[in-house]
Amino acid sequence: RGQRQIERSQYALALARKDAYPDLDVGYMYQQRPLIPDMHGFTFTLSIPVFYKSKQKEAIREAGEEQAAAERERDSRQADLSFELKQQYLAAKASEELMRLYSQAIVPQSSLALESAMAAYQVGNLDFLSLMGNFTTVLDYQVGYYRELANYQIALARMEPMVGTELTK
Repeated sequence: RGQRQIERSQYALALARKDAYPDLDVGYMYQQRPLIPDMHGFTFTLSIPVFYKSKQKEAIREAGEEQAAAERERDSRQADLSFELKQQYLAAKASEELMRLYSQAIVPQSSLALESAMAAYQVGNLDFLSLMGNFTTVLDYQVGYYRELANYQIALARMEPMVGTELTK
């Protein structure tokens, strides 16, 4: 869309520049009339842009400004797209790192702590409320892992239209 707008403004600028040149028109006319000899005629017309400073020059300036505005809009869109792509990439990398931490360190350690708490509860060294606290902690960490997995997939899904290829499987 942005490129088409730039091309359209380039054509408008070229047309405005052509309007600043004199326009020469040559024509031939033939007329057949009854009872009167055939008539032939040539016409020459020359249109000179006498109002160049007030009309054509301003049209050229306006077309040039429209082209510059279209180029600035395209550049702005590219910058926005680049920024959004970088943001989603960083979000995906952060979620990926947190998923790795949850799966390799936090969840296994909290699961071991829960197993230890269950053993202590079975022998009577730990009350039920503390055991449930350890259990909910493990659940919270597992939910955290899946939350980061969802954030990772969302970031990839948002990047797909920007890069034009499928990133999620």
